[in-house]
Amino acid sequence: MITVSSVLAIPAHALSSLLRGRLESPENVAPSCQLGDEGCFTLLGVSVVGAVTISPEQLSFSYDKQLAKPTQMSDLVIIADRITQAYRDEGYFLSQAVVDRQALESGIATITVIEGHISQVEFDGTRTDLASPIMKGFTDAPIAHLPDLDRRLARIKAIRGMSVTSRIRPDPEDPSRHELVLTTDFDPVEGYAGLSNRGSERVGPLQAYGGVAFNSVLADRDQFRLNVFTTPVDPGEYARVSANYRYSFQPGDSLIFGAATALSQDGHNPNSPEIGGESLSLWMKYERPLIQRRTHRLYASVQFDAAHLENDWTSGGGYRDELRVARVALRGLQTDDGSKTYFFVELSSGLDILGASGESVEFRSRYDADASFTKLYAKTSYYHDIGKYFGIYALLWGQVSDGPLLSAEEFSVGGPVMGRGYGYGEISGDEGIAGLLELRAGFSPESDLISFAQGYVSYDAAMVWNDTPTGVRQKDMESAALGLRINILDRLSAGIELAKPLTRTPYDEDNRDWQQFFQMSVTY
Repeated sequence: MITVSSVLAIPAHALSSLLRGRLESPENVAPSCQLGDEGCFTLLGVSVVGAVTISPEQLSFSYDKQLAKPTQMSDLVIIADRITQAYRDEGYFLSQAVVDRQALESGIATITVIEGHISQVEFDGTRTDLASPIMKGFTDAPIAHLPDLDRRLARIKAIRGMSVTSRIRPDPEDPSRHELVLTTDFDPVEGYAGLSNRGSERVGPLQAYGGVAFNSVLADRDQFRLNVFTTPVDPGEYARVSANYRYSFQPGDSLIFGAATALSQDGHNPNSPEIGGESLSLWMKYERPLIQRRTHRLYASVQFDAAHLENDWTSGGGYRDELRVARVALRGLQTDDGSKTYFFVELSSGLDILGASGESVEFRSRYDADASFTKLYAKTSYYHDIGKYFGIYALLWGQVSDGPLLSAEEFSVGGPVMGRGYGYGEISGDEGIAGLLELRAGFSPESDLISFAQGYVSYDAAMVWNDTPTGVRQKDMESAALGLRINILDRLSAGIELAKPLTRTPYDEDNRDWQQFFQMSVTY
């Protein structure tokens, strides 16, 4: 339906409250012409034609302060641009306002709004049958709404192994009609492999890891993934294998089942005479997207874990931890021009069910802890471009708990992400906080081999503590690092890093000298 409305002057209180914050009248400006000049006339009214989704009354902000003033065609173009921007601000990205060719002696100007819509969706590429059901009904909308398109494209991209690019072709016969072309690329098998020297001297230091994923193997939109992490020189020192199965429902929800097992020859704590240990964990997770937009996304999840962990000591003792944990979490991502913000918040509760561990001075990883607990864990990161070549990255972790925790649930810091001058799990405690600041300088060289190169310097600090009957026990550490990262042929990445402990001597070293690390990985 097309509506025509001639509006002379609309008071501010008549505007819709939905648009009041965005559709504001322009400031008073001096007339752009003088009556008597060629093409100059007194604007007595504006007829807005074709505005349905946003009513002509709501659009009167664009011209109400121009009424009864000398006006020329360039002023009408500015009014049309304001109307176009009003549509864009509400997500109607294919709509625009144009100034009709007209005789203006009457003082009444006509502006036509073209409410653009998608009249047809075409698919090209592989496994388009996975994407086409998600776009069903999109062409029924009378006007194209960017948030709706964002949600649908995000659901297509959420299909494991699927990537999609989009382009829009206008109809040369009808400016309101557009064709959306989606090109899909589906990889039935994906994988990755990597090597680093982040392990301790006792069990490495070389570490190898890899994984393979099979997409849409048992049903459309599912994935089976297998991951391996080990010390390649002697896999018997440490090896971990995990597998999970994910099924994604049409609305975008996902259900994941997973299992993992790990074996170590001498355990993870070098300060105790351990022989080795093993662990087995099972989990089930359900995740739902709450917001799916091109610039921001929000997901909620619920999860249940069951874990068995044990370590044996040379003295003949050891510990056995049985954990049954329920978790609820929120994670979100927001991207703007040159910046990205990520956050994750998780509330965990240890349940006294299905054989969960009670307190035991001799048979638990913590003598004063059991499997019943409540803790809150959060992490957030922020990146922002500084000019063309530089950027700043910040990372913050934290955890609080209602009491002592078994070792698997403690807040642990150390390794390539946080605590770069130290080994994995250098310090741990029931509660803690850690932060990292990294300055980056990178560019894309004009090379067929290297697609991106980045240098960086970083500083990190962390503190953990346990609230015990005898007082608060606290540990802290700081470290600095500098390094280089490169991407080769968009599939191979490599990095070298120099890291220095600043305030604490690493547990497997006798000094705080600079340490050298490398990492390389490939995806396929």
